[in-house]
Amino acid sequence: MENRVRFSDLKFMSLIIGAIYILFGAIEIIAFLLGINLIFINKDIMSGFTLITIGLIFFEGFRKLDENDPKTLGFPLVGSILALSFAGLFFLILIADAIEAYIIMNEDYAGWTVISAITPEMYLVILTIPVILRLYKLIIKEKILQTI
Repeated sequence: MENRVRFSDLKFMSLIIGAIYILFGAIEIIAFLLGINLIFINKDIMSGFTLITIGLIFFEGFRKLDENDPKTLGFPLVGSILALSFAGLFFLILIADAIEAYIIMNEDYAGWTVISAITPEMYLVILTIPVILRLYKLIIKEKILQTI
């Protein structure tokens, strides 16, 4: 019963983060299909599918954390790792585009701005920080997985 209480906060966070990631992924896909330009949201269908995939992993964590099994901590862990990885990747793309626009002065990047390159992966990753801290406390400090 003790683990159920411990996992209830992770379960709630997984539900909220999963819903937000899926929502933003759906918005990106709809913006791509309709050709709508939205600020801070790209018209990128693959980025939308990436967000939906991360959201579904968090949702699966929401479902599985009820089983009171420490092995189910892998779902929010993998969702957080993917969120951090894609945020880092898109941040590196932003840096490369900034170099093309402002240092190399590539004419293909004329009119490019930093705001146009900000993607939901870059700012939604902030939502995973409480999950990462909670997982760190459970896995590293309380050594909950070593009891399996």
